[in-house]
Amino acid sequence: MEEILELTFNDPDIKELPALPDTLKSLDCSGCMSLKNLPTLPPGLQTLICSGCTKLETIPELPDTLIELYCSDCIKLTSLPRISSTSLIVLSCQDCTNLVNIPELPTSLEELYCEDCINLEILPFLSNVIV
Repeated sequence: MEEILELTFNDPDIKELPALPDTLKSLDCSGCMSLKNLPTLPPGLQTLICSGCTKLETIPELPDTLIELYCSDCIKLTSLPRISSTSLIVLSCQDCTNLVNIPELPTSLEELYCEDCINLEILPFLSNVIV
């Protein structure tokens, strides 16, 4: 049996995703505008794309293996989960208009996009990220 490494869901009417396989490396659910929550993320996930999920209220705990997180245009999102991954390179949360804070960022981060997060009140100390 082949392992499932990538899954893409882009139906605006999807309200809930199924349990995800442990072998998953990439999840793209961008444009799932009716999706309110994500299931538990697999431990080896490297890329999470949930941009345009306009009803998404929370993102579950992120695996330590995550390299890229794209959650732009998630207008119901008020906070991001703790980022414990020391592998995270890209965080894109632009146009998350209700996002209030961004947690501490790992030193591995190379790209941070948070434009038009008009309610952003707390941004982590960035000197450990900026080269």
